[in-house]
Order: sequence, then C-alpha cells, then structure tokens
Amino acid sequence: MLKLLCGAKPKVIKEVLKGASPDLIKAISECSLNVLKGHVHLTPAQKKRLCKYKEDLRLLARRNTSVKRRKQILQKGGFLSFLLKPILGALGGLVGSFTSNE
Repeated sequence: MLKLLCGAKPKVIKEVLKGASPDLIKAISECSLNVLKGHVHLTPAQKKRLCKYKEDLRLLARRNTSVKRRKQILQKGGFLSFLLKPILGALGGLVGSFTSNE
C-alpha cells in the first residue's frame, strides 16, 4: 500500500487516505518517526524537501497525536511521496540483501 501511495497523484492519495485504516496511518507515522530519528539515510536534497514539512512530520511522529489528526495532516500535506521514497528505497535494499544471503 505504501508503494502505491508513493507514486500516486495527489487526488489518488487524498482518496486513499480518506478511507485509510488506522493501521495504515500508524505505519506512515512510524515512517516519519524513523526519518526524524535518522534511521533512514536521506540525501541533502531529500532533507531540504522534507524540511518544509518538519512540523507536520513531528506531529505525525508524536505518540499523543490522534489518528484523526494524523489523517488530516496527511491529507493536507503534499509531502507523503517525499517521506515514503527514502523509506521504500531502504526497505528494498534490506529485502534484496536478505534474499541474497539465503
């Protein structure tokens, strides 16, 4: 589902997020937390793009932000693809290295 959102147009993203389950919203929030903690390597260009949305990223990552509020942040955003591309790249690398070790 995250891969679909990453490459989708803004209208499609908005429609998917309208009916999104709390689990999907929490997964995206977890992605923002990992980015903020530095667990995902970002290029300087990616950091610059996400810098505009730092307050929204912090709100998404905060535990006490409700799922309803997180959904609102994601729907007004425009930063979802900037957030998900490095995450999916890192996941792809992990899966590739995991399967090659077997």
